[in-house]
Formats: sequence, C-alpha cells, structure tokens
Amino acid sequence: MASSSTSTVYSIDVTNCIKCYNCQRVAYHSVDVYDDEFPYFINGSVYSNYRILINPPQGYLEDLDEAIAGCPMECISKSIHQKRK
Repeated sequence: MASSSTSTVYSIDVTNCIKCYNCQRVAYHSVDVYDDEFPYFINGSVYSNYRILINPPQGYLEDLDEAIAGCPMECISKSIHQKRK
C-alpha cells in the first residue's frame, strides 16, 4: 500500500494495444472500454495515448497486477513514485 510519501501509478499505453480486452475481463472493477474500443481506468485520467490510475483501492490491486501479467503487448504497467518534499 502506498504511504503518504509515495504514489502507486498504474498506466495503460494504448499505442500498441491490440484490443484483446484481457485487462477489462481481469480487472473489471477498474478497467472499462471507451467508444473507441481502447481500455481506460474507470476512476483514472486520460493523457493522449496513456490512461493513468493513481493509488487505486487496496481491494483492486491483485486484479490490476494480474491484468499487467496477462497483457500480451505489455501495455499496462505499475510504478511507485516518491513525492518530493
């Protein structure tokens, strides 16, 4: 779990997405599909070809990590960022 000095950031880079929708099937509480057929995070943000979710609920982390492992194009990633003081 992220502390107040770190953020856990999940991102989807749709540049290489083949629209297999495995991420939506696995992490259905967190991922849906836009009208353009690309995945996005339900409570996240969209920046050009990137979909971003910061500090998702603890109960969704296992499904999100499974979606990362199951993405055939490695479009989904997770990173931990230290907040600057």
